[in-house]
Amino acid sequence: MLDLGSTRGFIRGLLTVLLLLFGAAPARAELLLFYSFNDNTDESLAIDESGRCNDGIIHTARYTDAGGGRTGADDDRAVDFLTTADATYLEVPSAARGAFDSMTANDAATVTMWLYGADNQPVNQWNFWFGPNRQLGSHVPWSDGTI
Repeated sequence: MLDLGSTRGFIRGLLTVLLLLFGAAPARAELLLFYSFNDNTDESLAIDESGRCNDGIIHTARYTDAGGGRTGADDDRAVDFLTTADATYLEVPSAARGAFDSMTANDAATVTMWLYGADNQPVNQWNFWFGPNRQLGSHVPWSDGTI
């Protein structure tokens, strides 16, 4: 499971770009997953724009209104992952079928994301994690408010 949600605020759901690069070899990375969160045609779906069909299922989180994304452009959106109490997350079913096995095979991964803050931050939260035992994950910020 890929958990991308936590507390309203720092993530504020405006996690507009999650980009995971995993390489077939460390010298040549391949794009395995890319979410811009701009297409809200199906509010329960995050479309993978990498071309690898790693679409995500959005649980509880919601798309922002147009103009609420990273650039602020009229057609730019993001996803608001609400609060920890709302149990929001993004599930990537293809992960269970081996979509990210190259991470293990190459012992390498790069994650890039854009986060937008809010007045009630910083709050300790997870931004993402790969399970079942959080082999790859990120907190922003840590429990002491450090980023």
